[in-house]
Amino acid sequence: MVHVVSSQVLENCLDSSVVRELQLSEPVDEVVMRRMARQGRLQFFPDFPRPYFRLDRSRAYVVQGVFGETSLRVTFSPLADADAGEQLRTLIETPLPDE
Repeated sequence: MVHVVSSQVLENCLDSSVVRELQLSEPVDEVVMRRMARQGRLQFFPDFPRPYFRLDRSRAYVVQGVFGETSLRVTFSPLADADAGEQLRTLIETPLPDE
């Protein structure tokens, strides 16, 4: 099962958004991507040399990732709830019913 191992701030932007890198216990795959996509708009580019995805949860965060990597880049909106990071962690770590 995938877990978020660590989270570090990469930068604070001028618009008050915060960019964090999440380190996962296992590489990102389609299962992890689909878990996060339960709440948001998913763009998936499987034909890129390294399959890339972007998940946009309005007024909360944007997640960017590459299959096979153990990290995700998350840009939190200045409008995000205080618990947006914890909600994202729960999506990553909680299996879907059909898993």
